[in-house]
Amino acid sequence: MALYQRLALALAPVTRLDLRGTWHLMRVARVMRDNFWHGAPKVWSRGTAHGYLMELDLAIHHERMTYFYGRYYELDVQVLIDVGVQPGDTFIDVGANSGMITLMAARRVGPSGRVLAFEPNPLAMTRLLSSISTNSLFWVTPFALGLSDSSATLTLRIPPGRDSTCGTFGHLSGEEGRPSIEEHTAPVARGDDALCGLVSAPIAIKIDVEGFEEKVVRGLEDTIRQFRPLIITEVLGENLARAGSSVRNLFDAMNRLCYEPFRMELSTLLRSRKLRLRPIRLSDEDPPENVVWLHPGSTHYERLQPWLRLS
Repeated sequence: MALYQRLALALAPVTRLDLRGTWHLMRVARVMRDNFWHGAPKVWSRGTAHGYLMELDLAIHHERMTYFYGRYYELDVQVLIDVGVQPGDTFIDVGANSGMITLMAARRVGPSGRVLAFEPNPLAMTRLLSSISTNSLFWVTPFALGLSDSSATLTLRIPPGRDSTCGTFGHLSGEEGRPSIEEHTAPVARGDDALCGLVSAPIAIKIDVEGFEEKVVRGLEDTIRQFRPLIITEVLGENLARAGSSVRNLFDAMNRLCYEPFRMELSTLLRSRKLRLRPIRLSDEDPPENVVWLHPGSTHYERLQPWLRLS
């Protein structure tokens, strides 16, 4: 490991305090500069939020951020899971990758609950299995499977410039498509079929599948209508377009299921975090990268009342 990398790692005990100004300290230490971390090793680190050991590749941007923060880099998603998911719940992680959200959910639902983690990328699945085994998470069940609106065998493509645990079933074009880092043949299943007999309420679902979000929702319609779960989806127009979808199509699919979209707003003071959920009006604003979906009258709609700002 290079000297400048060792010096940056020495700051981790400070950055993990997650105080105001941490981002600027990390910037000065060149934590965000990917070119300074080529060839950096994988390390084991214990998460500050969930207490589990994580294997992190310091050469990968989001995993390096997780190392220095001691938590998943998307703090708003983490806080939502912390307040919206309770012991005994079922959590479904669609697009689990190497398991950052899976670990957070496992801590929240506890051994009396259940986490179902779906990940079609074999490289990411290897990392996920390692985390589950290392932390003895017997209530987490991994599935080497993608979810969609029908069963099929698809090609998972990893675009240039992305780490090998990321991938898309969508089409790549232009420079992005020449060439892929690698390709994998992977099975996908209709979500309702894959979950048949495995779930019970209350349920929360996180969907982050590089553009296949609408297809996953369509494949889970029976489950969604029956259990009215809390749903978190990534919403990136470019990724959705690769899969032949769009932001409008995803919102329409959720609207047909009588779901309302919310934006997460997070304010921090020292180490305290205050979450607000505000309605999204697609006609007036662009959606954020992560959208929270709630069904009025559902368990999670009532559970999250203290954080809703409806006006």
